[in-house]
Amino acid sequence: MTNLYSCFFQLEFPEENDEFYISLTHPYTYSWLNSLLDQIWLISFENIQIWLDVLTLSLLGNKVPILYINSTNNSPNKISIISARVHPGETLSSHVMETIIDSLILNPW
Repeated sequence: MTNLYSCFFQLEFPEENDEFYISLTHPYTYSWLNSLLDQIWLISFENIQIWLDVLTLSLLGNKVPILYINSTNNSPNKISIISARVHPGETLSSHVMETIIDSLILNPW
């Protein structure tokens, strides 16, 4: 038999006519992404090559970046493709991708 769990909560707002927004996580904005990509160029890397390019443009005309990270050591080349935020509502995946990028850059394999 499978156990099912639920969580319930009640929100009470102080003002009747105010607008409130409830979110699973805090936003990850396009400017935040660009700031992260700009900061990557300020760091000096040993044993890592990084290339940044534009994969395509969004429907709004924003650049959709593609980031290549490559180890320069003599280990056999392995390729991994990691994609995040395919849909606008997948904000949490942007936070996860930032952590993955940090891990790859700061702790090279």
